[in-house]
Amino acid sequence: MWRKSNAWLAACLLAACLFSCTLGCSSQSSAPVEERTSATDPAATKPAATQATTTQATTAQATELTFEAQYEKVLAGEAIAIRLSQSKVLADQLQKLGAAGSKLLELQLDAGVVDDTSLELIAALTALEHLRLRDSPITDAGIAKLDPSQLPNLRIVNLPQANLTAAGLEHLATFPNLVQVRLSGAQLDDRAAEILARFPSLRSLHLIAPKFTDLALDQLAKAPKLSSLYIDDCHLNDAAWERLFAAKPSLHVHIDQHHHDRDPKADHEEP
Repeated sequence: MWRKSNAWLAACLLAACLFSCTLGCSSQSSAPVEERTSATDPAATKPAATQATTTQATTAQATELTFEAQYEKVLAGEAIAIRLSQSKVLADQLQKLGAAGSKLLELQLDAGVVDDTSLELIAALTALEHLRLRDSPITDAGIAKLDPSQLPNLRIVNLPQANLTAAGLEHLATFPNLVQVRLSGAQLDDRAAEILARFPSLRSLHLIAPKFTDLALDQLAKAPKLSSLYIDDCHLNDAAWERLFAAKPSLHVHIDQHHHDRDPKADHEEP
């Protein structure tokens, strides 16, 4: 009888311990995840979990902040970029940019519209490193308003709807720290290729529908630091590509969004 009582008591104690452990574990797993700042905030710490990062990116795409909200964050030192993918920028908004000139490092306006006149306002962004203007019909006259002495840190220029010719590229070549350029248009001819090859720091070049002959690749082969070349909608003969790879055997090349078969990285997976 005594042994049965002890066995019954031991069983009760074991059940109680298991219940307590289960309750404690459940409480820990339901603890709230620490709130983190946006990935666009330069002071943000790196999330510990990949899931948190993915959730933030999805939320950011679904709820794009207005120009005014992003602008105020830059003025307050809480952000370094203004990115509008869905809303057009308005003239009165561009007028405000001067106040953020020393704080704004990145300006991406994907819905337009910046023209030659309003580009003068962007020229006052003295700390600017990355400029992307889609649906913006900028010409040589507009690009001439960007002064390399006022924009010494400009590294990336992405103007897919601009109408720049060789003359405009002559001006862009005076920016000593440009490492990445993306342009489009049939006005980009062999002369334009010759000037692009003079960009002192250019590493990545993406051209959409240029009007090149094979001689353009001979010019680009002279670019001192070029390591990545994307060309879309422009047929060039195999012999010209052979000469380019002979001059730059490690050059990463995409044609119409596909690796060239001579690309040394052609066997890696497409993103």
